[in-house]
Amino acid sequence: AVVSTQSGHYGRDAKSIQHSQFNLHSNQRKRDQIELIKHTIVHLKNTFNKEFDDVYMSKKQEITRVAERVDRIKQILIDLKSEDDVVIPAFKKIEIPESFLVVEDSEIKFEKYLTPEQQAAQVEKERLEAEKKRLEEADNARERALNTMMHGKLEIRPEDELQKDLEKPDFMLAKTEAQWSEEEHKVAKEFEKKEKHLMEKRKKYRLRLCVDTTASSR
Repeated sequence: AVVSTQSGHYGRDAKSIQHSQFNLHSNQRKRDQIELIKHTIVHLKNTFNKEFDDVYMSKKQEITRVAERVDRIKQILIDLKSEDDVVIPAFKKIEIPESFLVVEDSEIKFEKYLTPEQQAAQVEKERLEAEKKRLEEADNARERALNTMMHGKLEIRPEDELQKDLEKPDFMLAKTEAQWSEEEHKVAKEFEKKEKHLMEKRKKYRLRLCVDTTASSR
């Protein structure tokens, strides 16, 4: 049976070390054959496991590399105001043998029995967690206010500044162009120049984001 397997593929040709199946006449040869087959099976298992581990590690590294690129692509999509979504790759449960030895709480359909002591400890734990949460919420009031003021971003990126529109001077909103003074005409001209420059920078930035998206997808 072993002769017809993939033993050659894993660096051990069973035919080269085992007796021919047509020459197993003596009991000694049969015993030798049994030991040789056992040895071949162990070698096949070890070689396969090593090859499996190599492939597993290679896939793990690739998933990590892709995940890093996905984070960048997600940020680019936000900047482009795109509604496209990117799926983060991950191992399937069947690819993680250790997961079959772990019992998740969701898999248990019955209520866990707790002794009186465990019940008291659970109540005390929940009380302490509730108290900790209350104190954290009180302490974080200032941080939440700052977060709200900064539109959820505590760190300003140069890219975020490009998304802001320039504020028009009041006279451009309140008066017609014919009513502008000479000085207001100069201010309006300077504003239009800045607005044009901003639009060009936005265009270049969007182009760079598209290039980055293509590069990150490779």
